[in-house]
Amino acid sequence: MRPYKQGGFDRKSTTHGLFHVDDNDYSIIPNVKEDLFYVIYRRAQTLFRAGKTWMTRSLYHRAGSVFQKAISSLKNCRMSSFEQECQQTELLIGLLENLMVCFNKMRRPKCVCNAMKDLRRVTRNHPSWWALCQVGRALDALGKYHRARSSYIRALKKRPMEQSIKDEITRISKRIGDIEETERMLSQLSI
Repeated sequence: MRPYKQGGFDRKSTTHGLFHVDDNDYSIIPNVKEDLFYVIYRRAQTLFRAGKTWMTRSLYHRAGSVFQKAISSLKNCRMSSFEQECQQTELLIGLLENLMVCFNKMRRPKCVCNAMKDLRRVTRNHPSWWALCQVGRALDALGKYHRARSSYIRALKKRPMEQSIKDEITRISKRIGDIEETERMLSQLSI
């Protein structure tokens, strides 16, 4: 509200006591030009929350498409400050990690590996232990057991007390041992 001004009545303004209320009063909004980054960032945050909601309802196809939409809009967004770059990186990490979970639930391990490439690029080759576990699960599904085990070992280095990682490493190591034993037996039979 602005102080009452004389003779400034039109149909869009109303008066209340000593104050003149203007419906087009934008003085509350800061005098900074509307930055396109914040518009896209807010939209990506909304999409992120919507994707998390879809994930809690076990609708992974919908969550994955929402995450992909948010990722593509954030990747193509220009930033004007270091603070905006940090905000973009933080949200992209969350989006990519959740997208990897969705792809694993949908049994699309190659897509998980592609999302991991993007995540490595964003984090400068320092992904979280959770992302490394997701990639280990995807590589296990693809039959690349040595790479899956190395991914789980890297995750264990980042989170040494996590029992589920230790269980996965022992399970994959057992599977690798079984495969090597089978290959030895087959090579002896062929001689």
